[in-house]
Amino acid sequence: MPRKRTEGTRAPNGASSIYLGNDGYWHGRVTVGVKDNGKPDRRHVQAKTEAEVIKKVRKLERERDAGTVRRPGQEWTVEKWVMHWYATIAVPNVRYKTRSYYWTAVDKYIVPGIGAHKLTRLEPEHIERFYARLRKEGAKSATLQQVHIALRASLNAAERRNRITRNPIRAVRSPKIEETEIEPLTVDDARAILRVAHDRRNGVRWGHRPRAGTAAGRGDRPQVDRPQGPVAPRLWCGGAVREEASGRLSVCPGHGNAHGPASVATADVAARLRPGQEVWSQAGR
Repeated sequence: MPRKRTEGTRAPNGASSIYLGNDGYWHGRVTVGVKDNGKPDRRHVQAKTEAEVIKKVRKLERERDAGTVRRPGQEWTVEKWVMHWYATIAVPNVRYKTRSYYWTAVDKYIVPGIGAHKLTRLEPEHIERFYARLRKEGAKSATLQQVHIALRASLNAAERRNRITRNPIRAVRSPKIEETEIEPLTVDDARAILRVAHDRRNGVRWGHRPRAGTAAGRGDRPQVDRPQGPVAPRLWCGGAVREEASGRLSVCPGHGNAHGPASVATADVAARLRPGQEVWSQAGR
């Protein structure tokens, strides 16, 4: 039977209430704050027994006191939230390349992978199993880190806005980037490539391509080991090959006219140049 208060008395403002409804269920109502329109935000719970509804009421009261009550409104899914985060939070505040970086992770991986989960019920184990599936499907470590960065940024924003009371990404370790060892070209291989490129149209441009596993368009310059010897410091040979004082040989990333002519070249370097090749100095860069 529902408990009745003594006649002439009432519960204090904001107090929780528990009662047995006409539908046969026990109901509880807890005031957790104020809505945007100024009216009390009063949450409702129900259960088949009084003991169950008391537990739910006490839980809401603890969340209210700790300031971790979920905001009112329709519950978000991960898909709905990350799309909202990307369009309204990330895009206006990050650079174009970062937007593209985030969008690939959101559209290609996060939404198909864990988008159906309720945002408030997403667990660290869900994320870890998601990463494990990506690895099994052949995703590279850099891709996993890209997904982790985008997911972490979106969940951090959800936490700041009280869409979630506990951020599951905090318990998930960031995927490590696995560095693959680059096998450099031999001196003979590099010279063979440059020899073929020399007689082709736009040969200087093709001379940039013997890269030791680096992405196209990057400025890093692969180096090719060669025996030590008395070599002139930092000379560019025909805008394509660099002779280092350490005896290392590497592909020049620039064009011949970007470097000033060398004032001097040692006999050791000059002996290795083909007829008609020019020598360029690093100092002119």
